[in-house]
Amino acid sequence: MTSICEIFCGVFLLLYILQPAYSFSSRTFVGKYFISNQELKTIKVQDWMGCLKHCHEEPLCISYNFDKGLSKRCVLNKHGIEDFIYADSDLVDDAGWIFHQLKPVTKRTNKSRNMIPCQCNCGSSNQCYPPPPGLGDVPEKAASSCKEILEQRRQAQDGAYYLQASPSYKVYCQMTPISDCGDEGGWTLVMKINGSKGTFRFSERYWKEQDAYYQEKYGGDLSEKETKLKTFQLTSFDDMCLGMKTLNDIKWVKIALKRGQQNMEMFPIFQKPYQFGFKEISKEKWEGLVESNLDDTQTDSGSNIRNDKAKVRIGILASKSYIGFGTGGAMGNISCGYVRTDTKQVQPTFGYILIR
Repeated sequence: MTSICEIFCGVFLLLYILQPAYSFSSRTFVGKYFISNQELKTIKVQDWMGCLKHCHEEPLCISYNFDKGLSKRCVLNKHGIEDFIYADSDLVDDAGWIFHQLKPVTKRTNKSRNMIPCQCNCGSSNQCYPPPPGLGDVPEKAASSCKEILEQRRQAQDGAYYLQASPSYKVYCQMTPISDCGDEGGWTLVMKINGSKGTFRFSERYWKEQDAYYQEKYGGDLSEKETKLKTFQLTSFDDMCLGMKTLNDIKWVKIALKRGQQNMEMFPIFQKPYQFGFKEISKEKWEGLVESNLDDTQTDSGSNIRNDKAKVRIGILASKSYIGFGTGGAMGNISCGYVRTDTKQVQPTFGYILIR
């Protein structure tokens, strides 16, 4: 049975659409999502009518996206579709969402549809306002992780965002998916390691201490500059995405924590001498990180692994070879990469450790 509230809100919506202030008919698209890069804010509401109400009360709101799922997220946009004949190209399919445009787009800084739309309010007002900062954009809106930012800001791009600490700090967030690390983004940078240098060899203090290393200078991107961020001890995770770069090519592999050991920080893993519980991945996947050929003896993989010739903080170790991050021992004088002693192969790489 239709409730009084639903009837009232339906009448309100009809009157709003027909009001003479706009010679414009609002449009609703079910199963569609409008990517504007012009978010005003994301809020949680009870239903789509709550989302409609918030957009109506916000002077800069042109349209909104409403998540029909359990999260009931309402994303208010400062932009919309200029001409509904282009709706198919302006909207993306997403069965869990509804897109509703309440007001017309009346101003663009560029005439061509192939150019970037205006970067200010494109509604009925002639004034331009800078977009309000979103989660992670400023210290006052620091987030707990890159994953949290992406969950609230679906259009968030790769780049540096503020995470929570005292004081808050900027860290690189990989918001787009990484090949071989799954279909989702939201990865938080922890370390960048130059395998030709000794900064992060197995025995160096940075694995057992909380000190950051060139965080402010090199922690906001994936440049080939070594760094260790506060995320090492402050950001909990379930999965790691490990990358090795040789020449201009980065290869990746995903490693997950075992059940019962999830949702913890990186720092405690390296405080104990024994191996920590990562889910097993194949030898072939490790070899996919760098051009390599591990010897056929028994291998051990995970964290804090060692034998009488080598030590590896994260990686895979055989009797005559290894692939790893934070390496050490007599087998090879590198801190990240691939070594095989019987074939005299030593391949340092530039390593990336990201978590989510």
